[in-house]
Amino acid sequence: MLGLSQGELATRVGLAFQQIQKYESGADRISASRLFDCAAALETPISWFFEGARSAGGSTLVVRRPRALRLHRAMNDITDPGCRAALTNLVRVLARGTTGRSKL
Repeated sequence: MLGLSQGELATRVGLAFQQIQKYESGADRISASRLFDCAAALETPISWFFEGARSAGGSTLVVRRPRALRLHRAMNDITDPGCRAALTNLVRVLARGTTGRSKL
């Protein structure tokens, strides 16, 4: 979302970019202290990583697939609310067509 490459983030937190890739893909879990380092490197509060998450016992939205993350980022780049709503509706219709029902 910030236009920062994995390599740039890795440099800021003192890691190899391959490790950042493993965190992003979910191949490796990230410790709380490393998440704190990433938040500091991105100059954002650590709470940003948990926006939209529900409290204990509820489900949490986690974007693990690269395509889903790209779609999420692209949606955030759309500034027109009507256009964003139309695209959301299109995705719902497409999801219904492939699964019989939509969970969106």
